[in-house]
Amino acid sequence: MSSRSNIRRIHADVKELAKNPSSMYTAAPLEDDLFVWHFTLRGPPKTEFEGGVYHGMILLPPDYPFKPPNIVFNTPNGRFSVGTKICLSISAYHPEHWQPAWGIRLILEALISFFPTPSEGAIGGLDWKPEERKRLAKESVKWSCPQCGCIGNLIPIVDDDAGGELKLKFSEEIKQLHMHNVTTPPVKTTPKKEEDEEKDKAVDGGGDVKTACLICPTTTTSTTSITSPSPSPCSPQSSKSEGGTKPWDAPNLTTYARLHLKAGRKIPLKPKPMVVYDYDSPTIQAWGITTLIMFVILALWFVRILEDFEILTLDGSIVLGGV
Repeated sequence: MSSRSNIRRIHADVKELAKNPSSMYTAAPLEDDLFVWHFTLRGPPKTEFEGGVYHGMILLPPDYPFKPPNIVFNTPNGRFSVGTKICLSISAYHPEHWQPAWGIRLILEALISFFPTPSEGAIGGLDWKPEERKRLAKESVKWSCPQCGCIGNLIPIVDDDAGGELKLKFSEEIKQLHMHNVTTPPVKTTPKKEEDEEKDKAVDGGGDVKTACLICPTTTTSTTSITSPSPSPCSPQSSKSEGGTKPWDAPNLTTYARLHLKAGRKIPLKPKPMVVYDYDSPTIQAWGITTLIMFVILALWFVRILEDFEILTLDGSIVLGGV
């Protein structure tokens, strides 16, 4: 079960991403579930993924940041399977590599760096031809998330002076993650807790999410099918499937675009404000102290009234309060 420290850490990740936006990626939590994040990232430059925009979800555990999250891609890309919990050295499959100091920004940068790496035939890894990946990259900018809208407009335009090169803040940590991703087998995990099962239902509408390990032997992990969103044009009907319903039922995401800064302009979306109470804030503490003082004053006032109140006993005598 999550605590105040977990919530404060997630708030810190939100503020850090908003304060230092990147032109390569963006992410924010759902309004009614801070542990479910939607992310959008660009394909790494000078690869077959260049020009592509890819969307997915980061599912934080209740005890984040002490345990790593699950990661799911929703946009077809030719490298990662769609609608699966992928197995990487930064995901929940390998908690032995995770460090609590890491956050959402490192996860996004690591995902971008893993795009051009080979899958080596592991479950969930795709080794599609470069021509097919380039085609998917062109089509990806038209893909629309049922909650976020057209993903091609979500990443802020930031002049980071990268000169066409991919600049990563956590380049050294990501190098180590790549080493672990090749040499380390997956760690056996315990059965899911009830909180994790409820989290999955909130994300995919109650269906089972297909689990996939990108570095694990095919005999160690079983898979279950899931209905995942397919590419669709950016139109009002893009959030609906052929049958007229959403491909998966997830909470409304109204703060996603609001938390992503663009250079001098806002994303054309009118979200609802996120209301989160920080019980450790000075305002909340002052309110509690004031309430306690008022309660004491009322109690003393009530005792004073009793002292001045005349009580008529059964024998007809009058007794003053306190006598």
